[in-house]
Amino acid sequence: VYLFEKGEMRAMDWLEYSRLICKTASALQKRGVKKESRVAIHSENRFEWVLLDLASLMLGATVIPIYNSVLN
Repeated sequence: VYLFEKGEMRAMDWLEYSRLICKTASALQKRGVKKESRVAIHSENRFEWVLLDLASLMLGATVIPIYNSVLN
């Protein structure tokens, strides 16, 4: 997995990526996201979108993608 950060591309191994997904899922859970919740993600195609998607699915939530092209 590659991450564009601070103007540079850096490699991220799968263990680090997994930990980041778990950390994001924990943050979502603290904000009330749980099984059968609905999470809307309005974003361009980017790393954070995938991160939120996987973290939400990990909690059993339904993800509703809202792409910029739909709103323009």
